Amino acid sequence: MTTEVQSEYRNLPLASLSESGMNPRRNFDEAALNELAESIRTQGLLSPLTVRPKGPQTFEIVAGARRYRAAQLAGLESIPVRIVELTDAQALETSIVENLQRRDVHPLEEASGFAALLRLEEPQYSIEQIAAKCAKSAAYVLARIRLTELSPAVTEAFLKDEIGTGHALLLAKLQPAQQEEALTACYQEQFGSGNKSKRILLPVRQLQQWIEHNILLELASAPFSREDAELAPESGACLDCPKRTGHNTLLFEGMAAQHDSCSDPKCYAAKLEAHVRQTVAAKPKLVQISTASGRRRTAAQQSRATSTSRFAATSQPTRSSTTGRSTRPASSPPRPSLPKAARRAN
Repeated sequence: MTTEVQSEYRNLPLASLSESGMNPRRNFDEAALNELAESIRTQGLLSPLTVRPKGPQTFEIVAGARRYRAAQLAGLESIPVRIVELTDAQALETSIVENLQRRDVHPLEEASGFAALLRLEEPQYSIEQIAAKCAKSAAYVLARIRLTELSPAVTEAFLKDEIGTGHALLLAKLQPAQQEEALTACYQEQFGSGNKSKRILLPVRQLQQWIEHNILLELASAPFSREDAELAPESGACLDCPKRTGHNTLLFEGMAAQHDSCSDPKCYAAKLEAHVRQTVAAKPKLVQISTASGRRRTAAQQSRATSTSRFAATSQPTRSSTTGRSTRPASSPPRPSLPKAARRAN
């Protein structure tokens, strides 16, 4: 949205200004604020705030909340401002662009701003339009917006600097349950003198490899059709699923590049179960042949196994691997060998 606006420069009393509720920035470093306040005391406020009229003699701060707070600490009574007539969408856009020029804005605040633009009904923004407005790539904007979908535990770890931005961006690509599972994989316990343990943060690349080996599931080895939208109606077909790495390439850029994979194990498992049910229904006399050793089945157990066949070939989905080899989680038991034949009951 490019609309030329008229502006006016004036000095306004601090009492007539208020911070905007739309400003995605919520956290201000106290030490940095005090440093800025001291600079304002000695040199004055060199850069005017951008404000818009909100009522008789009252104005809302569009850009410059940090300078406003520092001016309060410095004891100023009035400050220079640029008064501009802006719509809510224009004000939000201006605030986000201004924040992007600051080095101390947290990625979660940046993400909140992008998400707010995307939620606007008038005008409507696309990821690509937001990227163009902010001079960022579409992949950058989408990855930041995904940060708003982090689980509470991951968000807390990110705000406490227990994980880095790279870790958070990777975790945000996953479903909430897998996010918390992968969060534990971000760390490694090391033991030093006196057998004291210390938790260290692992490199982002190592976390990505863990996700590719333990979360992502290769669809090439899936026994069900990726085109079947009725297999799990609530999820639809895999072909146009945003959780499929091969479809949502903007989000999964650089992940599982060699394999088209599912990032939602719960959905994959649901489709696998539905596929098994369909197969059993189509072949009601199909008998499961157990490959377990050292176990005996009761007649009732054998009867249930006959009516609910499970296939060893589909019980262990293939994980993605950056090495080009199909892998399974290290904690998974070895896949049982397939029976020589699935025999029909006489």
